[in-house]
Amino acid sequence: MKKHTYILLLLAFTTSCDEDEALNSFGPNTFVYTLATSFDDHIGYPELFTFDIDNGSSKNISVNSTTLYNYQVIHSQIAFVDEYGVYLSNPKNGNLSKLTSLSSTSMNGTAFQLSGIDVSRDLKRVAYSNYDDIFIKIIESSVIQNITLDLEGDFVLPEWSPNGTKVLIRNRVSIKREDYNISTSNFKVYVLSSNELLDVEMFDDTVSPGYAVWHPDENSVIYEQYSAIFQYNLKTQILEQLTPDGVFGTNPSCSPDGQYVSFSKTNDPDQSSDTNINALAILNIKTKEITDVNNLNSHSMNWHDNSQDLIYAVEDNIYLYNTLTGVNEKIVETGESQTIVNVEWLN
Repeated sequence: MKKHTYILLLLAFTTSCDEDEALNSFGPNTFVYTLATSFDDHIGYPELFTFDIDNGSSKNISVNSTTLYNYQVIHSQIAFVDEYGVYLSNPKNGNLSKLTSLSSTSMNGTAFQLSGIDVSRDLKRVAYSNYDDIFIKIIESSVIQNITLDLEGDFVLPEWSPNGTKVLIRNRVSIKREDYNISTSNFKVYVLSSNELLDVEMFDDTVSPGYAVWHPDENSVIYEQYSAIFQYNLKTQILEQLTPDGVFGTNPSCSPDGQYVSFSKTNDPDQSSDTNINALAILNIKTKEITDVNNLNSHSMNWHDNSQDLIYAVEDNIYLYNTLTGVNEKIVETGESQTIVNVEWLN
């Protein structure tokens, strides 16, 4: 295990000259991950680390935030939220800057709690939820728009498309039946150019879907429902089941070239068995061929820009899998009572 070097931050980074040189030496195969101390079912506040695969070096970057479970990597910078502000941390040079402020009050002065904040990759807009509606703030002008005003249901978890032209959001609704109501959810897509909301067709409107991600072409949304992986094309309005019947999958993640979907392949779709395993598998979208990577409980998987290297976490370890060579290796091993919360390439 690599020795971790701690760098203290109090709204600014403090480094020595040697540390500055090391920070600037990050190669193209560097990723960031959050590590939290865990005791039984309790997980403490996460710490942020970088790891350079090429030279095997690890660095601790301590930021003044308790929200690092949901950080973003944008152009090798780390975006995170703290005290109603969005900050950018550059681990290569130690710079910390405030991208924008976010108000905790609505336009009519009502206080609310911010949730599900997502920054567009062009750093021009921020989308966030107050558990009721979705707001988009233009960073340069500070103009804020409520894109779900007066619409039915609650809107949460906005996610920008890769080029920042659309926003994927989850809509929590209640479906009325003759003598009862069904609480469920679905997905919608907001299109900036036309200021309209598009429906993402669900396999079953009465069952809440699981995790959803963008396909890189921005025309499709890939999501999980009934422990199967589906792809819905917004242009053709065609819904396709990607995983075959009998293969139970959750947590899809699409490669940057749009050819593969990695997912957690489970042997227990009800997630109730003590022997349940969320093994890592990769599906070829075109051929539907599925490659089993391991039989471990895997989570937080992330594709490299080359669409060949996939990193993923297994409790307190991080693994690297290469789709061309089929090599699967452990590259980070932490100590006991520690949990890898999230892992993402720094590119």
